[in-house]
Amino acid sequence: MASKDELVKELGEMLPLDEESLVQIVDNALKLPSIGAINEYWLGLLGESPAALEFMTKFNSQGATEKAVEKPKHSQTPPRREQRPKQQVAANVWSPNVSAPGNAQKTQPRLTNKASSTTTSQLLDKKPASRGKTNARKEKERKVDNLKDLEAVLNQLETESSKDMYSACGCMATRHPLFEVVPNCLNCGKIICVKEGLRPCSFCGKELISADEKAKIIQLLESERSQLETSETGMKHNSGDKKKKPTVTLHSGAGVNLWKQQDALFKKLDEQKAQRDLEQKRKVEEAQQVKQQDKELQFYAHQRDMDEDLMKAKSNLENLLNFQANSAERTRIIDQASDYELPTGSNLNMWSSSVEKALQLKKQQRQLRKQEKRENELKGRGKKVMNITIGKDGKATMREVQSTEVIDSEDEEEQEQIDQLEKEIAKTKASKAEDDFKTVWDFQKDQDKWEKPVYVGHGEPAAMDNFEIPSNKWGRVQSTVDNNNDEEIDQLVTVI
Repeated sequence: MASKDELVKELGEMLPLDEESLVQIVDNALKLPSIGAINEYWLGLLGESPAALEFMTKFNSQGATEKAVEKPKHSQTPPRREQRPKQQVAANVWSPNVSAPGNAQKTQPRLTNKASSTTTSQLLDKKPASRGKTNARKEKERKVDNLKDLEAVLNQLETESSKDMYSACGCMATRHPLFEVVPNCLNCGKIICVKEGLRPCSFCGKELISADEKAKIIQLLESERSQLETSETGMKHNSGDKKKKPTVTLHSGAGVNLWKQQDALFKKLDEQKAQRDLEQKRKVEEAQQVKQQDKELQFYAHQRDMDEDLMKAKSNLENLLNFQANSAERTRIIDQASDYELPTGSNLNMWSSSVEKALQLKKQQRQLRKQEKRENELKGRGKKVMNITIGKDGKATMREVQSTEVIDSEDEEEQEQIDQLEKEIAKTKASKAEDDFKTVWDFQKDQDKWEKPVYVGHGEPAAMDNFEIPSNKWGRVQSTVDNNNDEEIDQLVTVI
């Protein structure tokens, strides 16, 4: 049986803490009320590793024996003064891996010594409590715990920001658990442990969380607390008010027709049900109208500052998308050079050569025959044949015999043809690739194919060489007119 010291020693191998903290963690676990709570406590601290599970089983056996053996002893020695645990910071609310000392002191031990015990027969005779009340009680306790946690967090946010309560620790999260809310200082990078909490950094003095973020966190927590409080008050109010069940009364007596009363009662119930359905339908319609009005208001508010051209473009886009989604397809576009499709299947390529098309058709026909043969075999056809024998006396005898497999010569011939076509195609492709590889562009040969153009005029070459094209610019008004101007014009006309 493992002792407490052994448990503390084994726990120290898994958690890098000092001996005092380890002893306090073990004591807190021993004070928990149930094995389930203990298991959750250790799972939160150690995780789900094999060593942690082995330690949990050992601790449960040791804790159960210690609690069972514990009895109140009366001694004459004066009572020992209670040793208060070392004060921890309120940062345990943020970190689920460390339990608060206040909660640990309030919890009761798992096995309490009672003067009166309950036998098995008494437990059998005892009526089980209603499940609804138990669930309501558990829900109430859970909400109360949530309220306590929220109040603790708010108290921590309001108190730990002051610089008077300053507790510096330089363990760098090796002695105490890491503060998960703010793992390190954003200014200097110092690692923050749960002992320092939300107080300013002990190295640089800067705040770990800005004032705006802290205000937002407080606002969210207060809203959550108000929601929990309102739900709790609503549960109390609902628990106090019991719903009245509808009752039906029929008067009986001398001269009273019960059948007529029953018919009138059924009619009344039907009218009430119809009225309730009508009221519910009216409420649903009103809610839909309000929702539609809100959508229209949002739409008009959004389009108030929008350009008219943009609105028209959006409306056209919506019409086109609606037409595309709901209209029928009336046209079919074939994105190929021809205006028809080959009905030979998807395996054939219309751009292949004639030899390749013949090969593909042969393969397709062979595949179809094989498929037909396989279907006949599945249906049972072809396995047995009817053998009719006519004797000398003219009597015919019929027998079912197993069909002998006959080698399909046509299939073999077709396979040979397919192989031959494949060889031809491969040979043709190889020769074409070789020719393409040998083909090289020759620059000189390409230049020799063309002749240099020679321009020939209508007039004499000498006259054309000495001819100058006159300018088409306007002359000055003050310029003198040459006498030879008419001669130049006549010469130009004769040349043209």
